[in-house]
Amino acid sequence: FRHHAPALAALIVATDQTTKLIASSVGDTPATEPVENPDAALGLVTGPTPLLCAGMAVVVLLARRTPRRWPALAHHWWVPPAFAAGAASNLLDRLTLGAVRDFLPTPWMILNVADLAIGAALVGCYHGIHRDHAAARRPTTSEGG
Repeated sequence: FRHHAPALAALIVATDQTTKLIASSVGDTPATEPVENPDAALGLVTGPTPLLCAGMAVVVLLARRTPRRWPALAHHWWVPPAFAAGAASNLLDRLTLGAVRDFLPTPWMILNVADLAIGAALVGCYHGIHRDHAAARRPTTSEGG
């Protein structure tokens, strides 16, 4: 399935950018609340736009190199492309508009599709790590288990 990674990343970026465009053309409705977010990492990281862009570019590059070096993600091939695509799409916003466009209101924050992809990737990463640790703790048949 790893050969599908570029297609998945392209689909996530295209979906995110398209939904942001649609949300900005519809305006403020009960289902959408378009806002420009100058912060990063769900508002946890703030700073000058060039610095945030550089940090996001590093995240995208690291996410592309991770699968070969992290066996815990062997069964979660989709995690690195989802994480990289979410970060890349928000980086595209930041580079072209100076801020990320969020439009999906929740009781806690306003999100976009890229944020959802990053969140799903974090959950998948946690699951991969948990699965890896659980497998390492299981006794083998030669240990009398």
